[in-house]
Amino acid sequence: TLTVTGGGEVNFIGAVGAISTRALGAIAITGSLNSDSTIQAASVAVSLGSNIGGDVTTTASAGQVYTGNAIISGGDVVLNAGGSAVVTFDGTLESDSAAERDLTITASTVLFDDAVGATNEFGSISITGILDLDGDIGASGMGAQSLYVSGAADLAADISTDGVGASAGIGQSFGGATVISDNVALVTTGQTIKFANTLNSDANGVSTLTVTGGGEVNFIGAVGA
Repeated sequence: TLTVTGGGEVNFIGAVGAISTRALGAIAITGSLNSDSTIQAASVAVSLGSNIGGDVTTTASAGQVYTGNAIISGGDVVLNAGGSAVVTFDGTLESDSAAERDLTITASTVLFDDAVGATNEFGSISITGILDLDGDIGASGMGAQSLYVSGAADLAADISTDGVGASAGIGQSFGGATVISDNVALVTTGQTIKFANTLNSDANGVSTLTVTGGGEVNFIGAVGA
């Protein structure tokens, strides 16, 4: 276990936990994280913001918790917490200003608690697991080129995508049962939005779903049933 306190920055330049016979336990940072390489550990928790410039793989049920604003930088990034742990972003989440980074996450649940891609757009955001969305993806513009979710989704915020190239077909894809838990707007620039399973409002009342952008909306499962 590695515990860092004091409120300063922790800068990982070389690979962390890359030797399989010398695996790290939990990494807990009271401060900020600036990572330029890969991290492999039982779990990762950061309290004051993160610059994530390499893949992060965790193996324990504590998963990955990024408190404070986070930036994906230096290239496309894969966050893998396995199928039984949660990845949480408690602050804003941005791509860096250099390019539209792809973000791939594997987890039981991915929590976006604040705005995603509000200033710098992502390329594709691909989630293998459940999405719990409480912050807009694209609060002041397009948040990503595309969004793919394999599992269920709880949507309480808006999503805006503007895919080109490989992302120009299906812009937003929801593979599992989807719940609209607040008034939600889904915006594209002509892309398809696909609901592969049921789509319903939550149990608290009738939420409004607004879709704009001129593309196709594909309902495969029952809607409002």
